Amino acid sequence: MQNEKKTRIKKPVYKKTNLFLYLILILGSLLLSLIFRARMVGRKDLKTVRAIKGPVLVIGTHHSPIDFLFMTRMLFPKRIGFVLAANLYYDKRYSWAIRLMRNAIPKKQFAADFECVKSIKKMIENGISVGLYPEGRVSVDGTESYVGANIAKLIKWLKVPVVLVKNSGAYLSMPRFNLKFHVGKIELSAKRIFTKEETETMSASEIHKVLQSEFKYNEFEYQQDRHIAFLGRRPALGLDRLLYKCPKCGAEFKMEAELDKLKCTVCGNTATIDSYGAITAQENGVCYPRVDLWYKYQKEELQKEIEAADDYTLTCEVGLAVNDEESGMFHSIERGTLTLSKQGYLYQGESGQTLAFSIASTPSIAFVVGTSIDFFRDNTIYRFCFDKIFMSTKYNIATELLHQKYFKEPSKD
Repeated sequence: MQNEKKTRIKKPVYKKTNLFLYLILILGSLLLSLIFRARMVGRKDLKTVRAIKGPVLVIGTHHSPIDFLFMTRMLFPKRIGFVLAANLYYDKRYSWAIRLMRNAIPKKQFAADFECVKSIKKMIENGISVGLYPEGRVSVDGTESYVGANIAKLIKWLKVPVVLVKNSGAYLSMPRFNLKFHVGKIELSAKRIFTKEETETMSASEIHKVLQSEFKYNEFEYQQDRHIAFLGRRPALGLDRLLYKCPKCGAEFKMEAELDKLKCTVCGNTATIDSYGAITAQENGVCYPRVDLWYKYQKEELQKEIEAADDYTLTCEVGLAVNDEESGMFHSIERGTLTLSKQGYLYQGESGQTLAFSIASTPSIAFVVGTSIDFFRDNTIYRFCFDKIFMSTKYNIATELLHQKYFKEPSKD
C-alpha cells in the first residue's frame, strides 16, 4: 500500500478543546468585545440556547475573520469544534492556533468534502458541539452569500438542535477589503432555530427555506439605520480592489484608493467614504452611496455583459502557487493564463501545464479580494495570483452569474 501524501491538513481529534485553551479563546472574545463595543442582544433567546443539553450544531452568518471568537463566547460553557477552511492550515497567522485546538475540522472550500461531513457526524456522536459557517467564506460586500441546500440535508442527518449566531457590525469592524480594526458597535445574538424533533419531522426543503430566511443581513443598512460610526485609519484602504468599476466612465481596474478617497485614474471621478459608511461624489462625480450598492451595480453591469455574449469568457494573466508541506506556506510554480467560461476555469501555464475546475456544483469560489483565487484538488491547493490587474473580484461575480445562468436548479419551494 502506498503511503498517503504528507499534508498539514490534519484530521481532527474527536475530543473537547483543552479547557485552558478554551478559556483563552473566551478571554480573547471578551477583549475584542471591549475593543469593538460588542454587546449581546436577545437575552431570552440566549438563555434558551445555553440551557440546551447535549451537543448542538451551531451555524453562523459569516461577517469577519473573528466570528468564531464571538461564537465561542455566545455558546459558553459548551466547547465547540469548529469547521475551518483547509487553506487556513497554510496561513501562518492562524495555523499555529489550529494545531493547538486539535479538534478543528478542515473543509475544502466550495468542493465536495465527504471527510468533513463524516468528521462533523463523529464529533456530534462524541458529544461535542460543532460550529460552522454555511456561506463558506466571509461576506464579500457586507451582505449574505448563498446558503446551499446541502446544509439542510446535513441538519436532517445529524438530528441535533440547531443554533444560529449573528454578529451584526462585525464586517464593518474588519471589512473584507480592509482588515484593519474599525471601532463601532457589534450586536451579538444567538437563538435556537430548530429543535431535535423539528430536524426529524421537517423536510430538507422546509429546513432550507427557513435557513434562506434567517441568513439575511446587510451590514451597511445596519450601520445606516442606527447611524453608527466605525472609526479607523484610511477607511478607503483596499476599496479599489472590491469596487473596481467606475460608475461614471465605466473603466475597470482603474480605481485608486487613498485615505478616505476612491478615484478613477481615467476620468478623474472621485468619491469619499466617511466613518458612517456613506460614499459621496466630489466635484460633479458619480458614485453609489454605499459599498453594497456600488458592488450591486458591478454585478448588474457584468450580468449585461454575460447576457450580451454568445459564450462569455474572462481571461487574465496569473501566477500559479501551490501549498508547500515543508514550509507550511505557498510557493510559486509558474505563470500562465486563467480563463473562466460556462465550462468552468481553465488554466494554461507557460510550461504547457493545464488545469480545469468546474463551476457546475458550486456558485462561489474561495478568493482574496482583488488578489487571488484558490481551488482544491485532493490535498493540493492551487492558488492563482493576480499581480498586474487585480481581477479576482470580477472573477468571483462572474462565477456566481454563470453558475446561476447555466447550473442553478429551479426552486422547489
